[in-house]
Amino acid sequence: MATVENAVLFLSSHSSRDSLAKVLHYTARIAYGYYESKGNVVQAEKVEGWRNAIGSSRRIGRFFSSLNSIPAIKSALADFGSPENPLPLALQGGMLAASAADTVYFLCDNVTFLSRHGWIDMTDATRDFWESWVGTRAWIISLGVWISWALWEYRRLTQKLGSLRNEQARAKKYDAKNLDEINHSVDTVKAELFSVKLFTLQMACDGALAFYFVAPWLWEKKGASEAIGAAGALAGAIGVYTKWPRK
Repeated sequence: MATVENAVLFLSSHSSRDSLAKVLHYTARIAYGYYESKGNVVQAEKVEGWRNAIGSSRRIGRFFSSLNSIPAIKSALADFGSPENPLPLALQGGMLAASAADTVYFLCDNVTFLSRHGWIDMTDATRDFWESWVGTRAWIISLGVWISWALWEYRRLTQKLGSLRNEQARAKKYDAKNLDEINHSVDTVKAELFSVKLFTLQMACDGALAFYFVAPWLWEKKGASEAIGAAGALAGAIGVYTKWPRK
């Protein structure tokens, strides 16, 4: 029963549903590459139609997502240079740039999607410029900043874990009363480190997708469709795992 409740809670969030749809979307790309390599044109076209349908539904779900970046921009501006902000100044600026880049990405995604369906008049060249050149590069900027943050956070947590393990060793040696508390802190930091590793892997997979959208001709070799599909499916699977409710 708890599993059903968790599933309902998971599916109540748009970002959770999008992670699941992302798994299906890019798994379909893997299947398309497989059927295409086998010469099964009928099945390949069927899978491609399914993939395009999921892709369109995900893009519709991203309508007005640029508004979600406004609170992040306001928060980054308010905290910029504050002594209470633990991030290095360069990374503080990077987080502000990432939020602005996310806004640009979502706007480009929304406008070009509407253009593809005839609601906004654009030439193919103009649409490709805003979609592949501006939007995707904004996404790459955001991903680069988040990976930088993850590396900084990993270093911070690794140092914290080292200090806690030294405390843990001393507490064990002298049979300190706070040993259980220290053990709990060690387990907490180890869990946080695992989350940061997963997040970094997810951002790296999304980075592979972004570079594919920028330069698809670099991925025309045999097996490229499956490789891109695997990167996207893995990024989506990490999203599902991290967003799944745990009671």
